[in-house]
Amino acid sequence: MNLYGTELEVVERRSGTRGSNYYYVHDGSFFIPISAVPGARLVSKEPGRRIELTYKVPTSSIKGPILHVSFSNSGYPLFEICTLSNNSMQCCICDCDEDSAKVLLNMFKLSKDEVYLVRFYMDTVSPLINDIKSVMVRSKTSDIRFGGYAERLRETFETPYFSLLTLMALPDEKGRIQSIEVRLSHIVELWVFTKLIEAIDGETLDRWVIEGLTINSPGNNWWIEFMRNEPIAFIKSRRNNEKYTIYYQPSIYPHVLQFSEEYHELRRRGIRNVVPDFVVFKGIIKERIGWGELHNLNLLPQLVIEVKTGLERTQWASPEYVIKQLDQYRHLLKPKHLMLTVLTKINDGLRRKLENMGIVIIDDLLNKQGELGELIHNLL
Repeated sequence: MNLYGTELEVVERRSGTRGSNYYYVHDGSFFIPISAVPGARLVSKEPGRRIELTYKVPTSSIKGPILHVSFSNSGYPLFEICTLSNNSMQCCICDCDEDSAKVLLNMFKLSKDEVYLVRFYMDTVSPLINDIKSVMVRSKTSDIRFGGYAERLRETFETPYFSLLTLMALPDEKGRIQSIEVRLSHIVELWVFTKLIEAIDGETLDRWVIEGLTINSPGNNWWIEFMRNEPIAFIKSRRNNEKYTIYYQPSIYPHVLQFSEEYHELRRRGIRNVVPDFVVFKGIIKERIGWGELHNLNLLPQLVIEVKTGLERTQWASPEYVIKQLDQYRHLLKPKHLMLTVLTKINDGLRRKLENMGIVIIDDLLNKQGELGELIHNLL
């Protein structure tokens, strides 16, 4: 930020939540984007991977504090509050804990769709996280190790309100809604995973021991690292002593290598859904599987679980997409059982179509936890 007489100049770099920064001004009721301040004008726009926008704003229009939100290239957020007085600027960095995040969240003006979604997130996520943690204790799980592209899931799991606050900094409503739904869906997925463990009275096994590593073990952990075909956990049932290898969002075939011939061949064959939420195999699988190569395993899963929130604001949550998605998982993996779990209720028409395909369905999850556990137990 720079002061030039009666104008304030700011530069925003827009690139989601990595290597970007955004400005908001409090108008007396809410924080509004710098571009919405009366008299603000865009003086330059530099295109590129990160769009760079330069605004000039009359200082007379700035009646309250300025919120500057910046993200490092790795995605780490930093919140800064600045005040303008007598043509001088004073700024301080906010140490945002969960309580501070709740306060700041109430200072953003939300659209009608956002009000519902944010309330749903705040009412749902914390109870699910507490439930996940209780299952970790019962399954003798030491910790969850988050790596690579799972950083945002770690942030949501450890600080759900702060995670939501970082999304409110995004200037695009559509981007905010989509990002909230993605973070919510990951927590729901992880919660369904714990219901699977509960159903078999599972105990997390030490991966280091299984793989015969001699270095000091970090403990009985769950491992989450998107974009790699690594098991989230090896689980032993205390009911029947059966052992299971469970993958979280593995890739059956390449789906992001857009310049590879194999990718284009899959597209020509109409295969677009290659990342199911959970794939469960009986036994311990030590074999390393490359990204996009789950089809090379040559083993049939005992169970494949797809998890949905039921919030149909995105293309991948539409009934037509869900039907096609599950049908492709059935043909590509040939699992013994295929299950769809939905956080909210689904309509009877979709239910009938999926049941006719032989898919096991459980919706309204929060009210049917016992039924979900019983179903999984019977399938495994």
